[in-house]
Amino acid sequence: MDRKPGSKQRILNFFLSNLGKVVESRDIQAASGGAVEWARRVRELRNEDGYLILSHKDRADLKPNQYLMETAKRVPAFKRGISKQTRAEWIHLPDVRRRGGRPRSTESDQNDPADDGTHQG
Repeated sequence: MDRKPGSKQRILNFFLSNLGKVVESRDIQAASGGAVEWARRVRELRNEDGYLILSHKDRADLKPNQYLMETAKRVPAFKRGISKQTRAEWIHLPDVRRRGGRPRSTESDQNDPADDGTHQG
């Protein structure tokens, strides 16, 4: 039984067959097999797999919903997620650092029902 390639592989194949050409988001979605999460797969190809897929945020000559893969050459990719060590260090930071630098100065301030802990002031 042959397995069909997933939407991420289909999108990669589409970009590789259109190297140096501007492609539209609707064409990427169609190439993915109609995947609803096609944009996520493009981000995965860019961020996790290291492909240089450009958008209007990267180049002024591209319009929104336009993408360009100039080369199949890959760059070092970023690992997704937070390491156990980083998570543990963050959890053990003093509350003031996790709350954006706003210290709780008094007991009455700590019991303020209007303070949901998100104030950045």
